[in-house]
Amino acid sequence: MSQIKKTISNPLSAVPCIDRHYIGLNTKDILVFESAFATYVRGYDVKGKLLYPNRDALVSALMPRLQQTDFHCELVSRVYHDRGVIDEEHLFLSGKPFQAIWIYFEVVEDEITMFQYLKENDLNAHACL
Repeated sequence: MSQIKKTISNPLSAVPCIDRHYIGLNTKDILVFESAFATYVRGYDVKGKLLYPNRDALVSALMPRLQQTDFHCELVSRVYHDRGVIDEEHLFLSGKPFQAIWIYFEVVEDEITMFQYLKENDLNAHACL
């Protein structure tokens, strides 16, 4: 949870359900991760193709990632947009960044109801990080 506090400069800018998503990922707590999402959540790839038609499908697909002890996700920036936020995240394995992703999360009543990957960059190719 300290990682969330460090990366969100204004505590008022916190979005509790999205922050639970990060906490669940980083602590490997599947129940906390699940609690961030509505049962009917929809997840889309960068081209708008449906990847996850509901929470069960999302959790099943991400279970291997949730079980990786050397995986870590860091919130880099957050921009408010429409009914949600656009987050830039950096993904780490064994302490080394390997991917930057931008995701739009739509939130209703403290649950993520929709998300779409907007952009993905391989960080291994970027010497500046």
